[in-house]
Amino acid sequence: MPNACSLHIGLNKVDPNHYSGWNGQLYCCENDALFYSEMAEKAGITDRKLLLSSGSPNSEMPSSANLKKYLVHYQETLKSGDFLLITYSGHGGQIRDLNLDEPDEVDETWCLYDRQFVDDELWEHFSQFAKGVRILVIADSCHSESAVKVIDSQKDAEVEGLMAEIYNKMKLVQRFAPKEITFPTAQKHKEEYYAATHRPRVVKEDIPASILLMAACRDEEKACEWDGFGLFTSTLRKVLMTNKEIASYEDWHEKILQLIPKIQHPTIKAYGSGANLFLKERILQTGKTNSQFSFFDPAHHTAEPIAAENIIVDFGNSQATVKAGYEPASNIKRDEAAAAPIYLTKARDGSSPAWDSAYKEYFELKAAHPAVFVEPDIKSKYLKETPLSKSFGENSYMPGWPKPPNNLGIDEFIWHLDDQHSQLRQAAERVKKELKLSHDLDNVPDNMIRIAHIDTGYIPSHPATPKFILADAGTSFVNGEAGNKGTDLLRNRIKPLEQDGHGSATLAILAGNYIRKTDSYAGYEGFFGGIPFAKIVPIRICDTVYNAFNANDVARGIEYAVEMGCEVITMSMAGYPTRRVAQAVNKAYEAGVVMVTAAGNNWTRGISKLTPKAVMYPARFDRVIAACGVCYNEKPYDFAANEEEMKLRSEGGDTMQGNWGPERAMQTALAAYTPNLAWANNNPDHKYRFSRTGGGTSSATPQIAAAAALWILYNRQQLIDKKYRGTWKQAEAVRQALFRSGGIEYPGYKKYYGNGSLKASAALDISDEIFALALEPAEEASVSFLGIGKFVSQWFRTMPTKDGMASEVQADDERLQEMMSVEIMQVMYKDPALFDYLDTLDLDGADQDYFGRPAAMAKFKNAIKVSPYASATLKALLQ
Repeated sequence: MPNACSLHIGLNKVDPNHYSGWNGQLYCCENDALFYSEMAEKAGITDRKLLLSSGSPNSEMPSSANLKKYLVHYQETLKSGDFLLITYSGHGGQIRDLNLDEPDEVDETWCLYDRQFVDDELWEHFSQFAKGVRILVIADSCHSESAVKVIDSQKDAEVEGLMAEIYNKMKLVQRFAPKEITFPTAQKHKEEYYAATHRPRVVKEDIPASILLMAACRDEEKACEWDGFGLFTSTLRKVLMTNKEIASYEDWHEKILQLIPKIQHPTIKAYGSGANLFLKERILQTGKTNSQFSFFDPAHHTAEPIAAENIIVDFGNSQATVKAGYEPASNIKRDEAAAAPIYLTKARDGSSPAWDSAYKEYFELKAAHPAVFVEPDIKSKYLKETPLSKSFGENSYMPGWPKPPNNLGIDEFIWHLDDQHSQLRQAAERVKKELKLSHDLDNVPDNMIRIAHIDTGYIPSHPATPKFILADAGTSFVNGEAGNKGTDLLRNRIKPLEQDGHGSATLAILAGNYIRKTDSYAGYEGFFGGIPFAKIVPIRICDTVYNAFNANDVARGIEYAVEMGCEVITMSMAGYPTRRVAQAVNKAYEAGVVMVTAAGNNWTRGISKLTPKAVMYPARFDRVIAACGVCYNEKPYDFAANEEEMKLRSEGGDTMQGNWGPERAMQTALAAYTPNLAWANNNPDHKYRFSRTGGGTSSATPQIAAAAALWILYNRQQLIDKKYRGTWKQAEAVRQALFRSGGIEYPGYKKYYGNGSLKASAALDISDEIFALALEPAEEASVSFLGIGKFVSQWFRTMPTKDGMASEVQADDERLQEMMSVEIMQVMYKDPALFDYLDTLDLDGADQDYFGRPAAMAKFKNAIKVSPYASATLKALLQ
């Protein structure tokens, strides 16, 4: 059987001792390497090697000696028919061409940890491989095309200047080693580079092996980082995830070109004997299988296929359940004895967007079922940025953001709990005294309050796992995990990443167990969570925070929490608005459940912001507390608001900040403390079980949820006496207590925090005041309240008959208007061209008549019509 091997190189930094003091700081290259290794595994490659600059377990350093070692090993062992995959993610450099084989007199290089590896070296190794060996090289770095141009003309200078202006404006992290570093470095260490730069010329077309080079960009462009990976790798990854079939390497390259933002133009080139045939092969054919490669091969079960999204059909309570299936809805047998109103069915046309399938289903069903509503089971992606470049021995705070001073002693570990910040430690002690709980919590009653934790699950072995987690009550809504009780499986990772274990980290902030000195930093020992005596129901809705979570899974998680008797829900995730989730939020609120979800995060660097700056969903629903961020210094978790502190930030540092606004969304918002607080590290090989880099509104959310639970416990008898328990009045009483006690030390608190910063003990102090209020229910969660719905009817008139749609669309079709409103809102949250509408307009308040102006309405409608995120049906309806 043919052999298949892979080598994956990722450098987030280089040795400054070699590179004249420059460490080449990058952030996502190791992510690239780990992804490519996982991709190779799914292609059936078992012989995989990792060279990572962090020196993490299961990897070696990406040095020139290690690269040479493996290249020599492969050229000696691989034979005709064998397959080798080499991926490189790091800085691309250039040095002077001393053997005169480059027309531009410049050699391109890979910036390995100890020195630059010259292209001449790489190609000489390739020339030693046997005929018939297939070598695929994927390079996500600058200068990754076959040659590097020198700016030797006015036109080239103009292009370079224009591109530099674009990169600087977008504040992109670039994988570019400047000549000011690479040229002097090669000269300074010329003895090390002599053999590499004086090699005889290799004619690439005469190489016996077949070689394909897939490169991140053209010579005049720079490779950038985005979305947790290199932009090229991120796009390549997305193509794999969204295409069931990729016909060839040429087809793969073409699909990447269609999707990648146009500041980079990836290239593909074939060299050697039989290279043109290699170019036309189906991708990643290792010889171990005759089937076409699928990134989501069930045999490797580390991720679910991303095919056409499911659609959700709601008939109303009077209708029966329709079982899931692939047949058209009209052909599915109904169970007349059932009463549940919602069912899922696969989008029937796998080639059409999910919203087009939803509209098609609607037009087929509406005559017989006037109340029917159809929407996709939309996937939201909640990203958490982490300092993945840190080595395993480091544990420093995120630079630039406010952090606790050095003189706090052991309280440094729990600074967010102190009386100057969340007051959670003081509030918890007051509740323990009220309930007569012992210091070690060995007398917690069986009927202790339950909190639902909706996230990626938890890691039972972590020392911070709550003392009172209800393991048997846990559940998972991740597809294919029947029987999982809410544990984080870490999905067969080659190396656990910091974004894995997100659920365990947020769970620790909520109700973390007793922590020993050996597991903490700053010498802390004691209980860590805001409410360590609460009973926790773990609910897993997705694999990692880099993966998409389905709207229906969020809704089912909320409903499960209600069924399990939870009185508080915490969810450190955010996504797009859906009617299905709105229904679940209403159900929870009306049952008296306090729901706290993350407002979301946005990024200051990248091709575009990955999310809008506005509060996301479900946090934006009035019946949910939106958890925003406030820093150690009581200033907002926002770069602009911390301008003075941010002046000291190193270039290429942290780029994530918290979401807030518009004004209407902040009426039900509250801020808790982030970043730079203790974050439970999921990697048992790490020196520390906690890092100092907890951040994002993920960290803020469980603090507010803990405060809500403490208030309920402190006022349990009054809630029962007032007959609030089990009704919306309990949820609203808790919310008002937190809102009315919020800290307002920062003058702009209303803009960034809504109701101020969390002060848990102060909330207990105003309990009597809250019970004296005439409570009013919060506005019902709805997906058509953004000031859009009332204008949708003006935007469509008639449509021709097509694919089962009605020949005429009625302007008063309220269900269709609502469906269009939901899709439009989702498009606004996905399309960077429309983010300003969300970030700056208060469409429910002062700006609610914005679309009443013809010019504004026309401009917005045209933006939707040209958006790549809008369905063909919506665009047709808007004609």
